[in-house]
Parts: sequence; C-alpha cells; structure tokens
Amino acid sequence: MTAEVRLIGEAIVRREDPALLTGRGRYVDDVAPEGALHAFVVRSPLAHARILSVDVTEAREAPGVVAVYTAADLAELGVGPLPGAEGLPPGSLNPQFPVLASGKVLWAGQPVVLVVAETSEQAADAAELVMVDYDELPVVIGPLDAAADGAPVLHDGADSNIAVRKRITTGDAAAAFESAAYRVGQRMVSQRIAPVALEPRGVLASVAADGRLDVRLPTQRPHGSRAWLAKILGMPPAQIHVAAGDVGGGFGAKGAMYPDQVAVIAAARALGRPVKWIEERSESFLATSHGRDQVADLEVAVDDGGRITAMRGTVHASFGAYFTPNAPGSLLGRLGPMLPQGYQIGHFDVELTGVFANTTPIGPYRGAGRPEGAYFCERLVDLVALETGIDPAEVRRRNFVPAAQF
Repeated sequence: MTAEVRLIGEAIVRREDPALLTGRGRYVDDVAPEGALHAFVVRSPLAHARILSVDVTEAREAPGVVAVYTAADLAELGVGPLPGAEGLPPGSLNPQFPVLASGKVLWAGQPVVLVVAETSEQAADAAELVMVDYDELPVVIGPLDAAADGAPVLHDGADSNIAVRKRITTGDAAAAFESAAYRVGQRMVSQRIAPVALEPRGVLASVAADGRLDVRLPTQRPHGSRAWLAKILGMPPAQIHVAAGDVGGGFGAKGAMYPDQVAVIAAARALGRPVKWIEERSESFLATSHGRDQVADLEVAVDDGGRITAMRGTVHASFGAYFTPNAPGSLLGRLGPMLPQGYQIGHFDVELTGVFANTTPIGPYRGAGRPEGAYFCERLVDLVALETGIDPAEVRRRNFVPAAQF
C-alpha cells in the first residue's frame, strides 16, 4: 500500500528555491542562442498626437541594422491587432489595440517603430535616427476628467471615453437611505500604481527547423499568450510553442500579451532568426501595464443600532489608452460584487464606469479589484464608527454576515 501523505499542517519543502538561491535560475535574458538579433522599441514621447509621418530611411542604413518595422510593415506581414478585452458587457467599447501605432498615439510610451540589429547597442543607436512627425492633441488623464462631457475623445468613432458601464443593484437602496438614522460617505481614490518586478518584461522568439514558432516569455499566462499569438499572427496554436521558464515577479502585469512583444515575435518570424528584446527599467514605467487608478464616490445608510442597511454610489476606473485582455474583470467581476465585503448589506445600488484616458494601459495588479473593494468598504465602516460613536470593532461585529448565512 502507498504510504499516506499528509499536507495539511506540514512544512512542505519548496522545489523551486535551490536553483534560484544558488544563481541557477534561467530568465529570458539568460538564454542566448547563436546568431540572435536584438530589438529596440521606438516609443511615442507624447500622450496624444496624430502621426503625420514616419521616416526610417536613416535607421535602416545604420551599422548593424537588419530590419526596421513600422505599422505598415507589420500589416504586410499579416500581423493583426491585439484582441482587446475579454468578457465585456454588451454595448461596451472594445477598440483594436495596434501592435505599432499608426494614425494616432494615445499614451506616452506607445510603440511606434521596432528596430532590429546585430547588437542591442546598434539597435538603440539606430532608433535615434527614426524621425516621427507628430501633431499634438489635447490630453485627458484622470478617470473623472475622461468621463466628463466635452473631454477630448481618444478613439476615433466613439462618442465619449466611457468604455464600459455596469450597474449592480439589489433591494431598494433609495428607500433604505430615506429611512436611515445615519448617512456617511466619502470620495476615495485608489491611485495609479506601477508594478516593478525584479525581472522586467522581455521576449525571445525564433523559428524552429520544423517551422514552429518558439517563444520565450516571462509570462503568467503561457497558454493565453499562445492563444492570443495564434489570433494576432493568423497561425494554428499547434504551430506556436510558448515557454515561461523562471519569471522574476509578475504581480498581474505579466499576464497580458503586449504589443512590443508581438512586434519582436513577428520580426523573428519574418527574418528567420532569433530576436530578443529586454525592457529597460525606465521603459517599464511607460510600457508595462499599471494598476488600479479608481475614484469611488460611495455612501452607506445606517440604522440607529449601527447596522449598515444600504450602500450606493459610483466607481470610476481608468483603463488607460486601451484594454488589456482581463483588466475589465478587476472592476466588473471582482471590485463591484465584492464591495459589501463580509458584511450583511441588504440594499445595494452602485454604478461601475470604466473609461479610456491618455495613460499607460491598466492591467490586473495584486488582487485585481479585491484590495480596492476592501479599502472602499472598510473606510466607510470606519466612518460609520465615527458618526455613531460605536467602537469600530463593534460596528464590524454587528454587521458581519451571520454564520448561519455563509
């Protein structure tokens, strides 16, 4: 008979630690195939502008340069846009997310041109020779400003920057507020933050002898990355192999497939040689998805016994210039439904509004909506304690969901 293996209450030895602690981990930049080329991404210095012209003539003639790609070049290779967001409500905006910008740039850091050269230094030097002529446009940054009437509209063909709107209701919040002994509320801001992993993003792509596309990514979603690449490149998923290897931190930001990574993979496929790109640290603050950036205007109704009877209000969330695949879920699938936290709140009426703004796209970050929901709700509970004079712990005890209702 097989001996019983106990896991609960036992100290389990982690398998991954010895290699990482002794310096034997292998990250994307540790893999160096013979003949690998190096890429550099030319990014927009402006948050909102029309692209009048792109001149890469001098860059293509620079020492060591093998290829320079613009949006038009990728289109000729059959490279499509990124797939946008998953699981949006009907009627939402879901604009195409270009691999390289053409026509307009919508945030400072958006990829415009990819330079591929024999060395990373040669690629960076040639990138300085790329000439892009911009016509600067008005910029909108914060969630409330982006949602306001008359705000500069980012995406052509849209009437506003409001990308998604969802109202969550139960019971009769209006009646509960009408009869409340106390009403407390506040504007709360969950500020935009940038994840800073020890290993920045990167990619190494090559074409195997059998024609299969081999991609090395520091990713949290290798299967999702393969599915997105198949759609973007028009390839069968079976012809794409994505390996994650060791990943030096992700925090949610390494879940999505990024436009700069797609451009590098497309270049490797076109050139038939391995191409590597490693994000620079300062570059990551512009290019890697940020987190949160939400403004909540919420209030609760309280009876004379300190019990919270209702919550209502709005939450505005910026998603940056474009949707990353699962970013809307942070607002719609987690923050909104989890606003009541562990409390018995019988009446609820909250509108969730997601907007586009001229900032780095937002992605999931460290809990993906759950920490924001906890912050907003627990702050309101503290306000109830201040207003009623009841100890904050006692307010929580009185409102906690009874054991029989779990």
